[in-house]
Amino acid sequence: MIQDKRTLKTSWGQYIMVANPLGTLNIQAREIIQLWNISSSTGGTQIGTAKVIGLDYFTGDGTANPIYKLYISDLALTGGSYDDIGSVRLASANFNAKVVHEYVAPVSAGTFNAGDLVSFNSGVRTARVSFYNTSLGLLYAHRDAAAGTPKSGDTIVGPSATAQVQQKQIVVTTSSNGLVFNLPNSATKTLKDALNNYDM
Repeated sequence: MIQDKRTLKTSWGQYIMVANPLGTLNIQAREIIQLWNISSSTGGTQIGTAKVIGLDYFTGDGTANPIYKLYISDLALTGGSYDDIGSVRLASANFNAKVVHEYVAPVSAGTFNAGDLVSFNSGVRTARVSFYNTSLGLLYAHRDAAAGTPKSGDTIVGPSATAQVQQKQIVVTTSSNGLVFNLPNSATKTLKDALNNYDM
């Protein structure tokens, strides 16, 4: 939205990051997605549900490894924790995507590449790389096994790089909840109509 030469970006409350989504979502119908504890499109245990309210391209390596923000509402876990979410699916099997965890994990040398397995303590916790932003030190990786994913403070090792996880996020709550957002002062002209009555 552009008003008085300012760009105003709406925010939808919560989102999770997903990699390589396959299929289609009916966002207008607020379809219910299932949360599963593995990153594949079949198998595993369902651990929750959420309603879809938006899907927006976020980052990635061009068309090869795209990562999207999947905006959600009414998130409800029936088992496990956010850390256990590995994928999202529709009951109809018309959509699935890997859930990506974002790590602040700068490397001093080398890099992480898509498909690399990174692990803490020789496989105690592991993740599979979807994308690594070298300049920002941001690692996007999804669950690889039932062992769990790396946590803040872990030193993770990949085929050609090592890094310490400084921060991790999975389910992100934005600063603006819902579809209500602030307008700049110049965008508000008047609260009165032509007869000088308040029009609210």
